[in-house]
Amino acid sequence: MNITGGLYRGRKIKTVNSLEVRPTSSKVRESIFNMLHNRIDQAVMLDLFAGSGIMGIEAASRGAKEIIYVEKSPKVAEMLKENLANFDFKNEIFVCDALKALDILKGRQFNIIFADPPYASGIIPDILEKVRNNGLLADEGVLIVEYASKLSITESAEKNGFNEIKYKTYGDTAVSFLSTKTE
Repeated sequence: MNITGGLYRGRKIKTVNSLEVRPTSSKVRESIFNMLHNRIDQAVMLDLFAGSGIMGIEAASRGAKEIIYVEKSPKVAEMLKENLANFDFKNEIFVCDALKALDILKGRQFNIIFADPPYASGIIPDILEKVRNNGLLADEGVLIVEYASKLSITESAEKNGFNEIKYKTYGDTAVSFLSTKTE
């Protein structure tokens, strides 16, 4: 996979060929970062279900100052560490379950939170609740959730105090941009 924009544009990163990792396509990544363009500079980002780390690296390439990665699989986390060794930006990796990490990170705030759980996991409502209860999204921050387009997260988002500020589908993939403030 290649970085699609910014300082590191065109650089390659490794990914695992397995069912454990489903990288966000370059088309979806470019679209997400086009929508985020004015929010990235100096942002602190949380990349849940990090996999190869491509989303965080894309953010750093475009000016984010720090990326916190969460990856449950030790094998995939090793590959993530190898990928990050080729870049120079502030980062931290938590090798644990995403919900546990959201509790560990309580008290920290993020300008951008990206969550791309396995589509069939059913974990999105729990993620939204933990982000809200642990106060992880900074004022004016955005929570981006990638999920199967046949699903809807609207009810769960509203229940947890989030407003959907943008929604886009790409075939079987949907992306919702959520905020705690009306924009």
